[in-house]
Amino acid sequence: MSNQEQEIEIISLPYEEGTYWRKGAKFGPESILRKFKDLREYSIGNDSVIKSDNIHYNNDVYLSPYNRDQAFSQIKISVLEALKGGRIPILLGGDHSITYSIVKAFAEFYGKGNFGIIQFDSHTDTFDEVDGFNYHHGATFRNIIEDGLVKEENVFQFGIRGQVREDSISFLYSEKRTTVTIEKLVENRFEISKFIKNRNIPYYVSFDIDFVDPAFAPGTGTPVPGGCSSFETLNIIRNLNFIKIIGFDLVEVAPQYDSSEITSLLAANILHEIISSSFSAK
Repeated sequence: MSNQEQEIEIISLPYEEGTYWRKGAKFGPESILRKFKDLREYSIGNDSVIKSDNIHYNNDVYLSPYNRDQAFSQIKISVLEALKGGRIPILLGGDHSITYSIVKAFAEFYGKGNFGIIQFDSHTDTFDEVDGFNYHHGATFRNIIEDGLVKEENVFQFGIRGQVREDSISFLYSEKRTTVTIEKLVENRFEISKFIKNRNIPYYVSFDIDFVDPAFAPGTGTPVPGGCSSFETLNIIRNLNFIKIIGFDLVEVAPQYDSSEITSLLAANILHEIISSSFSAK
């Protein structure tokens, strides 16, 4: 379900204060955009052209590392401005904690519970608080669900693997939420459409680069072995056009851990494929 020739606003959100292990995601937006602007307009895989006149860049969002509430508020404001201006927001992080404020903006604009979320990640990000702080990058989707921004039955998580903290096991799986491990995704030949039955609502897509195996995307703060290849990842993104997508974020690219910039290059191609498959005319 392609949004024909939509106006897009790519918003850089270089925020990483939601991380508590390896820092560096604040350098992600600049690195991704540098590679993205080097790509040609036509996508062979999508048989479509990105028109640069339809893409607007917002690199001016100030996110204080010293004031989380102010930073989260500014994220929400910037997304709402794009939505009210009739543009599809595409957000480049930054760590995954930014997605909470982004989804708050979508919930205010579309109404709580009126859209779903598709999350590509190695982690569910439904962990408990850390040192009394709830809004870190490992708890984003727990916060979104518990705060009622999106109905839990409309949250779909793909690529989950690795390990979790013992105190977070109880929220790892849910009868309402669809959590698809990497094993189950492979068994179903990476066909996302098999899992998403509700086609009557639009979806916000959140993509954590650690969804991809670190052999193909080492430049991230929390790499987890056993993920998808770059080929599999790009194919998944191209095939999301069976649903209406209202926004997209790409997070957790940390260039200083990269090798030959392959993570930033892959992220740029993911960005190109989501735009050309879901927001450009064929």
